[in-house]
Amino acid sequence: MKSKKFPLFVDLHQTRILVFGGGRIASRRIGSLLDYAENICVISPEVSEEIQREIQHKRVGWKEKEYEASDLEQAQMVLAATDDHQVNHEIFEECRKRKIPVNNAGDQSECDFQFPGILSHEGITIGFNSGGSDHKKTRKIREEIEKFLKGPEERK
Repeated sequence: MKSKKFPLFVDLHQTRILVFGGGRIASRRIGSLLDYAENICVISPEVSEEIQREIQHKRVGWKEKEYEASDLEQAQMVLAATDDHQVNHEIFEECRKRKIPVNNAGDQSECDFQFPGILSHEGITIGFNSGGSDHKKTRKIREEIEKFLKGPEERK
């Protein structure tokens, strides 16, 4: 039985976040974090166009290299989003040893936290999460609430 996740809102403004991997999933996760965190560094031999734009705008740092355990020395939060499940697992194991919160994008059982669907409206932030069981339903509910908040003309 899956355990329910507690919605916890935390200040990530000064948190050093490392993202291992530079593909589609890493791009989505970074996109979710950009409004909330200022110290994001990607460690990957290659990055997507979206991540490259954020690097150019100096919103994200980049170390063009493969994962090494020593990369974790200054990390306060880690996202393992490489294309290699074994590397993601190694990152998870090393983070656990070091007591660093980690999210393994390829394995829900190796996540200390999950990424919610996020809706921000007039200074209010709402997080949506299905515990990994129904992403489409979660997105649909978020979109319906977003339409409601925008007003009657958007609901048509």
